[in-house]
Amino acid sequence: MPSPEPSLLDHIPDDTSPDTLLFAFLEWAEGRGLELYPHQEEAIVSIFGGDNVVLATPTGSGKSMVALAGAFAMVAQGKRADYTPHNCVRIILGPAPGDGEYHGCPFKSFDVATMRRHLAKKRDIRPADIDSICESMASKNFGVACRKHFQALHPGAECDGVGNHPNAWY
Repeated sequence: MPSPEPSLLDHIPDDTSPDTLLFAFLEWAEGRGLELYPHQEEAIVSIFGGDNVVLATPTGSGKSMVALAGAFAMVAQGKRADYTPHNCVRIILGPAPGDGEYHGCPFKSFDVATMRRHLAKKRDIRPADIDSICESMASKNFGVACRKHFQALHPGAECDGVGNHPNAWY
């Protein structure tokens, strides 16, 4: 019976400096035959360099691998890694994000004029949909605004859960 592949945690080096951890993670990925996309590699290098990273890419393009790299870095340095997003109720009813936190709801955080300008730049959202989204924002129906935004971008798609939890978008 072949021996099981070593886990990522088995690749934590004694020296947990950012560069050493980066190379350990990349070596683990390569050893598993995983070829990183350029945007993944750029994000991972930034994470190990101590930067905060926001990665917005389509489904199946490697966000989880980048999150795994961040969790590996945290655990290797004896820190807590929590990858669970806040649900929308907590985001909407809770305080605005502080420094280093990125869990805000754009429909709550932006003013209506800023959101309208942002949405107008998107060619795939009709003016009537922008008006409807902004009306929901103005009346503080942030979950409804989120669902309307999803529906404007994904006509005919099922939107169960959208506006209740960020993962419903994916």
